[in-house]
Amino acid sequence: MYKNLSIRFKLILSFSVITLLIVILSIYSNYSISKSADGFSDYRRIAKNSLLISSLENSMFMMRLSIANFLNLEESKYIDSFNKFYLETDSLAKESKANITNPERIRLIEEINSLLPKYKEAFLSVVNLMKNENQILEEQIDKNGKEVDNKLSTIINKNQENGKADISLQYSKVLKDFLLARIYVMKFIESENEEHYNRVNKEFSNLEEKIKVLKTTDSSELKDALEYLNLYKNGVKEIHKTINERNSIVEGELYKIGPKIGDLSEEIIISIKEDQSVLGSDISNLNDNIKSLVSIISIIILVICIFIAILLPRNINNLLNTFQDGLFSFFSYLNRETLKAELINLDSK
Repeated sequence: MYKNLSIRFKLILSFSVITLLIVILSIYSNYSISKSADGFSDYRRIAKNSLLISSLENSMFMMRLSIANFLNLEESKYIDSFNKFYLETDSLAKESKANITNPERIRLIEEINSLLPKYKEAFLSVVNLMKNENQILEEQIDKNGKEVDNKLSTIINKNQENGKADISLQYSKVLKDFLLARIYVMKFIESENEEHYNRVNKEFSNLEEKIKVLKTTDSSELKDALEYLNLYKNGVKEIHKTINERNSIVEGELYKIGPKIGDLSEEIIISIKEDQSVLGSDISNLNDNIKSLVSIISIIILVICIFIAILLPRNINNLLNTFQDGLFSFFSYLNRETLKAELINLDSK
C-alpha cells in the first residue's frame, strides 16, 4: 500500500507523523515539568513546615530547660530565658498554623497554641509562689526564729544570774528542742520531704509540753518568746502550704504540659516526614516517567527519520531508473532500433 502512494503524500505523511510526535512530546513535557515543579513547590513548603515545627520543638525544650534551671537555682536570668523562648515558641506556633494546610496537623498545632498560655501561666504562678516562699522564710521563719533564740537565751542567762540553775536548765532544754525543730524546718525546706515536716511538728509538740510546765513558774518571761514562737510556727505552716501548692503546679501542670507539647510537635514532624517521603517518591517516579517517555518518543522520531532517509531516496532512485529506462525505450523506438515503444511504468507521481 505504501508503494502505491505518491512521493508527495509520503513526504507529507512522514513529516506529519514527526510533527505530531514532537507536539505530543512538547505537551507532555510541559505538563510533566509543570507537575514536577508543583511537586517541588509542595516539597519545599513541607520542608519549611518541618523546619518550623523542629524550631518550635527546640524552643519548647529550651523553655523546659529554663524552668528546670530556675527550680534548682532560683536565678532571675532563667525567668528571662523562659520569656525569650516562650515568645519565640508562640511566634513559631502561630506561623506554623498559618502555613500548615493538613487538617490533622492544624488540629495538633491548635492544641499547642491552646497549651502554651497555660504553660506560661503555670510557670509564673510557680515563680510567685517561690518568691512568697522566700519571703516567708526571711520575714517569718528566720526573723522570728532568731527572736525566739534571743528571748530564750535571755531567760536562761537571767535565771543563771539569779541562781535558779534548775529553771535555767529547763529553759536550756526548751532552747535545745527549739533549735532541733529549726534544723528539721530547714531540712524540710531543702528536701520538701513530708517526713521532715512531721518531725518538725513532733519537735513542736515536745517543745509545747515543756513550755506548759515552765509557764507556771515564769510566765511573764515567756510571753515575748511565745509570741515569736507562734509567729514562727505559723510561718512554717505557710511555707509548707506554699511548697505543696507549688509542687502541685509543677507536677500537675508544668511536668505534664511541657512533655505534651513536645509529643504534639514530634507527632507533627513524623507526619510531615511521611508526606515528604511519599512526595519525594512521587516526584522521583514522575521524573523517571518523563525521561522514559521522552526517550521513547525521541527514538520513534529517530526511527522515522532514518526510515524516511533510507526509504524515500531509494524509492525516488527506483522511479528515476524506471523513468530513464522508459526514455531509452522511447528513443530507441524513435531511432527505429525497436519496433514498439513501452509505456513508462510509474507507480508514484
